Order: sequence, then C-alpha cells, then structure tokens
Amino acid sequence: GLRTVAQDLEKTLVISTATVALQEQLITKDLPMVAKTAGLDFTYQIAKGRRRYACPRNIAQLSGSNQDQTALDFGNDHEVAASWERPPVDGELELVGKMETMLDSRRWSGDFDEWESEIKPDLQSMLTTSNSGCSGRQCPWVQNCPFYKARQGLKEVDVVIANHDLVLADLTMGGGVILPKQEDTIYVFDEAHHLPDKAI
Repeated sequence: GLRTVAQDLEKTLVISTATVALQEQLITKDLPMVAKTAGLDFTYQIAKGRRRYACPRNIAQLSGSNQDQTALDFGNDHEVAASWERPPVDGELELVGKMETMLDSRRWSGDFDEWESEIKPDLQSMLTTSNSGCSGRQCPWVQNCPFYKARQGLKEVDVVIANHDLVLADLTMGGGVILPKQEDTIYVFDEAHHLPDKAI
C-alpha cells in the first residue's frame, strides 16, 4: 500500500487529542476509515497514562495471593492484604480475584477502559500505581505488567494516539519516557485549543 510521510522519514506519528474518549474515537473509527479510503498501510496503538492500567503487584496484594504481604482481618470474615486502604465491600474481593485470573490468563489487557463494568474510583486507585510507586524493571511482575506491555507496543507501531496530558507529561520528564523520543516523532495536535490550559 501507499506509505505515509512519517514512514518515509522513519519517524513515529503521534496524534494527540484532548481526551481519552477522543483517543478511542480516533482508534476505533477515524484511523481505520483513513487507512481504508486512502489505501494506506500503517499500524497504530493508543497511549494512556500509567494510572489507566492495573498494577499486577497491587492486584496480587489486594487479592491476598501475594504471600509476602501481611494479612489483615477487618472483622468481616475476609482476610485481605495490607494494601487495602479500607475494608473491602461486598463483591470487591471477588472482583479483584477475577481481575487477577483474567490478567494471568491474558483474557484482559489490564486496561481499565476495557474492563466489563465500571470500577469505583477509590478501588481503581488501589488497583493501579503511580510513577513513584512503581518498582519498574525490578518488579517481579514487570513481565506481565499491562503498562509496560503497552509501552513496549508503542515502539513498534507507525502511529501513536495520545492525549495532551500524556504528551505534556512525557515532555516534562525529558521526552521519550512514555512516548517515542522527540527527534523520532512527528506530532499532530488535534483539539489544540485545549493545549494552553493543559500546559498550565
């Protein structure tokens, strides 16, 4: 098929938009249409921040399967890992166990946006981790880490669909930390009128 300018220059095209919802629209509707109607052959992947992915270490701790954790008894017949910030409510232990099973069997990518039902924000915050809370390459779960898997995939595609928050966060960290390095990238900013507020 036809090649893009970015492919000819051996650069990654990063398309940045304002929200995750718009990212999803680009990847499920707009880019497939462009590829089909223009006869272009290119690969693409969505890029999201770390906190939109499950942390397998935290899930193991919350489910109680991580034997290194000290179990706490909250007095409701549940023994759960010490990383629970509050007693689990009905169904949450089962939910975390299901997530762990689905992750281990590769039936779920670990992307919260792809989970079958809505997850309460306070539970989701326990199921993920921050940059400072991540052990990185030293983590025993790194080989099965949804965030690291997704990040590795970004190095192998022609087009990355990001959002302004993620691009600005990457640039703040020096560039090339989450997204491809600036010198290897062509940026396209969709909904660019949101950029000043995002930058501030």
